[in-house]
Amino acid sequence: MASSLIFDPQSSEIDQSWIIYNSPSTISNSNAGFLFGLGLTKNLIHLDKMIFYTHLAACHDLTSIAILLGLATCQIGTGDSFVIRLISIHFPPLLPTSSVTPSSSQPSNLNNLNNISNFNSTPSTLLPTPSIVQSAALVSLGLVYKGIFLFFFFSSFFFLP
Repeated sequence: MASSLIFDPQSSEIDQSWIIYNSPSTISNSNAGFLFGLGLTKNLIHLDKMIFYTHLAACHDLTSIAILLGLATCQIGTGDSFVIRLISIHFPPLLPTSSVTPSSSQPSNLNNLNNISNFNSTPSTLLPTPSIVQSAALVSLGLVYKGIFLFFFFSSFFFLP
């Protein structure tokens, strides 16, 4: 991470080819730190969208956290739709109900989603997401929506009257 923090956020030298060339060849903790550092310096936004999906498809927890928090840092207070969609994939309460599949061995939790006390008992999804990644997705969501007054979104999300 330290190696990517030395670059100026306004640098024109950092583009997609530079990032790919200087990234570690395998997805690892050091790669996650490198990507997170690029996000903190607002250089992560130079990557193509497909590269994000490729890294996220590897299901490496720290890399997922680095990409979610890094992109959210690049897009603080913008409400960027691409970042919101990327975050939504990793936060089950934001997924559409069609992507929720109740487990046959457990009773369906779909009826309990309207009760805030059952917030932690989210239904199983097609994309199982570790809780640490879900936490990073929630923090990322807060960063992207920072300073944006979206009462209707948050009132429906937190089940406020």
